[in-house]
Amino acid sequence: LLLGSNALIGQQENTGNRWTNAGGATTALHQGGFLLSDYSKFIVDANENAEYLPNLTDPFGWFQDVSDPATSYVCQTEIACPVPSLAYQGNLDRLIAKGEISGFANQDFSLWLAQKRLYERLSSEGNPYGSDTLFVSFLSTKENTSVGKFASLQLGIRDLFDISAGTLTTIDTTESSMADNLELLATVEQQFAATGLSSQDSAVLAIKRADLRNQIAQQDSTLNDHIAAIQSSRNSAAQTLLNQNANLGGTDSWEINEKSVNTIYLQTVAQGIDTLTAQQQSDLEAIAAMCPLADGEAVLRARGILALVSGEYGTYDDVVGCSNSQERNKEESLSAATRNEVRVYPNPANSELRVQYSLAEASTFSLYNAMGQLIEQQPLSGTSGTMVLHTSQ
Repeated sequence: LLLGSNALIGQQENTGNRWTNAGGATTALHQGGFLLSDYSKFIVDANENAEYLPNLTDPFGWFQDVSDPATSYVCQTEIACPVPSLAYQGNLDRLIAKGEISGFANQDFSLWLAQKRLYERLSSEGNPYGSDTLFVSFLSTKENTSVGKFASLQLGIRDLFDISAGTLTTIDTTESSMADNLELLATVEQQFAATGLSSQDSAVLAIKRADLRNQIAQQDSTLNDHIAAIQSSRNSAAQTLLNQNANLGGTDSWEINEKSVNTIYLQTVAQGIDTLTAQQQSDLEAIAAMCPLADGEAVLRARGILALVSGEYGTYDDVVGCSNSQERNKEESLSAATRNEVRVYPNPANSELRVQYSLAEASTFSLYNAMGQLIEQQPLSGTSGTMVLHTSQ
C-alpha cells in the first residue's frame, strides 16, 4: 500500500485485506509521515487474523491493532460481493471545515481545494449535518471568500449541461422514432431494387418512400431545433458565468490559473466551439505545463481542453515540474523571510549605537541587557532608515 505525501482517505475499517508479510520490507508506506497518516488510520484486529496487520509500516503506528469481538467483514467470493456500508464521512468533513487539514507540501492549496470541494458538495447536495454550528458557520463565512466564489462558479459550469427531463424525453422519443423510420426506409429501398417490380407496386413504394423521407426530415429538424435551443440557453448562461468569473479575485497561482481556464472554457467548449485562438492555445499550454499539486487542478483542466481540441493527449513530466515548483516555493519563502534586514553597529559601542533597518512594515526596536531586562525601546520611523541610540546615558 502506498499513499502520497498529501493523501487523505479518512479512517479505514478492515474489510478482509490480508498481508503476506513476506520478508522484512515495508509493506505499507504513507509518504505524508505521522501528521497525515493520523487522518488515514487503518483499524484492524490482529487477534482475529494476524494477517490483517502488516509486519512493517511507515510511519510506525499507522495501522492500529484494536481487538473487536465482532467478526470483520470479509468478501468470500469475487462474484456478487456485497459492498459494506461506507465509513462515516463527517470526521474528515469537520477537519476540512475547521481548516485543520495539514501536510508537508503545498498545504495552502490542499486546504483551499478541500474546502472548495466541501462547499460545492454542501451547497449542491444539501447540508447533511443540519443545524451543526460548525457547518452552518463554514457555509456562511466562506460564501464571500475565494473558496465560496470559485466553488459557486464551478457549480454554475456544471449546471450548464443540465437538460430538463421533459426535453430529454422529447429528444429520446424523436430519435427512437427517427431510427425506426430509417429502418423502414432501408426496407423500402431494398424492395425498389428487387427485379420484376410492377408499375403499381413501384408507385405504392414511391409514395411510401416519400412519406418516410418527409417524416425523417421533420424529425431531424425537430432534433436540430431542440439542440439549437439548448445551446442558445447554454451560451447565454456561459456569458453570465464569464462576467461572474471576471469579478473573481485571488493572487495565488491556483486561483489565477483557475480563473484563466474558466474564461477559456466558457468562451469555447461551453459554447460548442472546438477551436482555440493562438492566445488561448498559448495560455492553456503554459498552465498545462505547471504542477497540479501546487498550481491547482486548473492544470489538469487545461490539459483536458487541449486534448479535447487536438484529439491527442500531451505528455507532462509532473515529477520534474512539481519538484521545480517546490524549489520555487522554498525560494519565495526564503525571500519573504529575508525582507526584514537590521544592522546594529558598532560592536562594541562606546557612546552611541546605530540601528540601520529595512523592514516590510513599521516596527519597534527593543534592546535588552545580558540579564534579559528591557533597557531601551523606541518605535522606528517608517520602514527604513537609521536610528541612533546614546548608550552613555
